[in-house]
Amino acid sequence: MISDAYVGDVTCVEMFMFSGDDARVTSMLAGVGASLHWSSSRARSDGVDDDITAAAPSGVMRKRACARVFNDARIHGVRDLLSGDRAVCWGERRVGVTRATATAGGGWALRVEQPFAPFASWIHDIRRLSGESDLCIAIGLSDNTVERWCSMDDGQTWIRTARTQCESKCLLYTLALGGGEHWDDLIIAAGTIFNEIQVWG
Repeated sequence: MISDAYVGDVTCVEMFMFSGDDARVTSMLAGVGASLHWSSSRARSDGVDDDITAAAPSGVMRKRACARVFNDARIHGVRDLLSGDRAVCWGERRVGVTRATATAGGGWALRVEQPFAPFASWIHDIRRLSGESDLCIAIGLSDNTVERWCSMDDGQTWIRTARTQCESKCLLYTLALGGGEHWDDLIIAAGTIFNEIQVWG
């Protein structure tokens, strides 16, 4: 990764692979302050990296696009949703979804789709439910609840389709979503303020 001018702390990183025409491309999403930065080892359009010279180190990552996701929160986490075409970011009580679009000059841009209304509790983790028929995500909140949100109208609208909570409802320091690809298969590990870890589903 080539360093650049300081623009803020890197608060989260997500790595994923994109299958191009002739190779699999390593890509990275990084939350820097309130902005999302997208970098990759090769350009996505034709499999040729036009901004990396022969003298550059092998596998070097170059920034492709960035976008400011939030106005009043830092990005604490990011997840790839569709091989870089869409990503979900969260920070404090905010959730935002970005989409990568090709520009006229052959480059790429990130634009922020519909921002979610602020949640009542802090968001600790988000996971794509890849086994669902629609594009759906599970959102783990600091009040020991998990919500399922699904994309409608090609991402123009997100609606909450389910909500569940642990029998022991308490304030959490952290939460991680795991388990299967479906809502009913989720397993939640929650770190409470009482020095405990609750595992539930």
